[in-house]
Amino acid sequence: MAGTVSIEEATLEAVIVDVCRSLARHGFREVILLCSHGGNYRALRNVLPGLREEHHALRISAITDFDEWLEDTKAFAAREGLEMTRLGVHAGQGETSLMLAHRPDLVQMDKACEGFTGDASIRWRSKVPPPMDTMSPTGILGDARESTAELGRRCSGANRARGADDRGRDAGPLRSERRGDRRIRRARIDGKRHGQAVARGPPQGHRLQPDADEGAALLDAGWSGATPRGRSPRPPTWSAPW
Repeated sequence: MAGTVSIEEATLEAVIVDVCRSLARHGFREVILLCSHGGNYRALRNVLPGLREEHHALRISAITDFDEWLEDTKAFAAREGLEMTRLGVHAGQGETSLMLAHRPDLVQMDKACEGFTGDASIRWRSKVPPPMDTMSPTGILGDARESTAELGRRCSGANRARGADDRGRDAGPLRSERRGDRRIRRARIDGKRHGQAVARGPPQGHRLQPDADEGAALLDAGWSGATPRGRSPRPPTWSAPW
């Protein structure tokens, strides 16, 4: 699509490694890497073994199998009585409903339309995939017209359950885990949230300013909320979305 800015896979891998190293230095004990773009799963798979070997005290988990995620999404569509081709994989009924549930102020439903509703897997299964703008001039793979906030909330619930299951299966035991503090500090990547890091508990001697909904401090592409006692907040230490 016009205006798309891309980086090489090796660059993405380096970014993931550097972000995890930075989080480890700041005392994070758990990192969860979430990917919502089909082209990035291989990069996650490539870096995970090395990251785990380098950071024995850091529990690192990630969703690295796009096909498995897709099968779970198809199962959700079947349970809900929805057509998978309309639920979609890119700005269709599913993703638009998620946005209506969480950031309705960013959604213009008067512009919702039907996009490509054929077999979208040709985008990732073909050796030479068709350009996105020839498949769907709007970029929609699915149909956004029947999106609702209620469906978005059900999608969120299914995603949380799937993420918890993947986390338990994918990550090894956290060697230095201390169970006394269950608060969560979350680093959220802006944009389409192609990555997200979650850490359990602040470093010792730090305090958290709880998020209103989750009792958690929210880090928006930087360091905010968790500060050493008696000190002012640290400046942002990383700010690159992927």
